[in-house]
Amino acid sequence: MAGQDYAAVILDAVNTLVDGKLKNLTYDTTVEATITSVKRKAEGIYTVSATGVNFEAYSNDGSTYYTNDSVYVTIPNGDYNNQKFIVGRKTDELVANKTFKFKLPFDDFIGLQFLNKDIGFTGEYRANDITSQDQLIWAYYNENNSTIGCSKLGIEANFQTLLGNYHPLRGKYGFKILISGLSKTTDVTASQKISTIGYFTNDDMYGNTYAFYSPYVQQKIFDVSAF
Repeated sequence: MAGQDYAAVILDAVNTLVDGKLKNLTYDTTVEATITSVKRKAEGIYTVSATGVNFEAYSNDGSTYYTNDSVYVTIPNGDYNNQKFIVGRKTDELVANKTFKFKLPFDDFIGLQFLNKDIGFTGEYRANDITSQDQLIWAYYNENNSTIGCSKLGIEANFQTLLGNYHPLRGKYGFKILISGLSKTTDVTASQKISTIGYFTNDDMYGNTYAFYSPYVQQKIFDVSAF
């Protein structure tokens, strides 16, 4: 009987020791977060928001993320002072087992001339606003007629839909782009005034283009090699 009591005491002491060790252990924590800023995307650093707190997290596998993406972030040892890592996007059950890779056009685009950096252009345009139809919302003028030296024109804009519970299945919206200038001089052709019209519509966008409940960044690249 006494031997059994000693055994019980020893087991209790072991359990107490194990419990004490476990309390001192730290574990990595994974939280669900939303991308709020991609200003440092080129460095693999993103600003995310989780439970009302904003902090920076690093893409640990070179993946590219975009504003409003839902992601999982690992906090080493559960300490927010440590460097945090984005481990992947949150996906629904329908696509969880599918492999996909998506890039926005600018991911492989090297900008040589930033046509709005000097004027700080900001603005908005509302579709179906009869007071602003066919309104010029932005223009860039190459006043000194110097060669820009670029063959592509990239346009980026934030799009938001206000369709509520209409749940549309089809329809088109976007911008009409008018590009005018002087053509390149060749051995057989002199430079002359030319213009071309391009369109940046929801056919060029990713995601459910009728359900942009908050602004989503969209991009398109136009060929301007003739200018």
